[in-house]
Amino acid sequence: MNDDFRLPISATTKLLGVVGDPISHSLSPEIHNAAILELGLDYAYLAFRVPSDSLGRAIEGVRGLGVRGLSVTMPHKADIGKYLDSLSEDSKALNSVNAVYWDESTGSLCGTTTDGIGFLDGLKSECNYDLTGKVIGVVGTGGAARSIVWALTHQEVGEVQVLGRSRSNLEQTLAVGGDRCVIATLESLTGCDLIVNATPVGMSGRSDEGTLPIPDWVLREEMLVCDIVYTPLVTEFMKVAKAKGCRVLGGLPMLLHQAAHAFRLFTGFDPPYEAMGRVLRSRLGG
Repeated sequence: MNDDFRLPISATTKLLGVVGDPISHSLSPEIHNAAILELGLDYAYLAFRVPSDSLGRAIEGVRGLGVRGLSVTMPHKADIGKYLDSLSEDSKALNSVNAVYWDESTGSLCGTTTDGIGFLDGLKSECNYDLTGKVIGVVGTGGAARSIVWALTHQEVGEVQVLGRSRSNLEQTLAVGGDRCVIATLESLTGCDLIVNATPVGMSGRSDEGTLPIPDWVLREEMLVCDIVYTPLVTEFMKVAKAKGCRVLGGLPMLLHQAAHAFRLFTGFDPPYEAMGRVLRSRLGG
């Protein structure tokens, strides 16, 4: 964590945190502590390295210490639900939790996922995009892709097409999407209004850095093209799509808005989007 975001902790400070293994890559402490400082709250957000065989004990600690909220990263998103009191509808369907918070009305420790709604809010805030009746292509069948498919199919979209290499993952994703979700081909994607790259292809540091998740001939001028990769902030896929005349959106808005939703659940306060966004852009070089 940067020195700018080291907060004083007292006996009254409410604790938040992120759990994972490893945890060093997470930007969550900087994002949330920037929000805490901006609002002047007596909270502190910490990073907790929790091996898989200690996850249950860690949640016991959350209950005992009164930790007010947790962000959840790999490898715990699928397993943490069994230690909680309740799960949101989307977390049940996706078998994934990325935020844990207390329901004050029932005293229950709850799990949810903010990825899908974070994607939708990023799309709305940056592009003011109307999804009604749109045909949408989602490339990928991992956890992020399934969250996006779930969120999209609970809007008034026309159809969601999913392109994936793993048959089992593809079937799971189609099941999440329901009746409006179909298998895509590269040819069918050419007719989409919106294409979302929900794979890590093109991410900095990977062997496929700088490559495209789908061929450029799939893209056409009228499309909106989203890439949820945020390192780099402008991916090769986005550059190619822009050169083809597409509107483009990167991964930073989804990252910001999923964290903002979690912050609201943790604290009950409206998140300071500008302060959180400044930290992200600073850390990611934007």
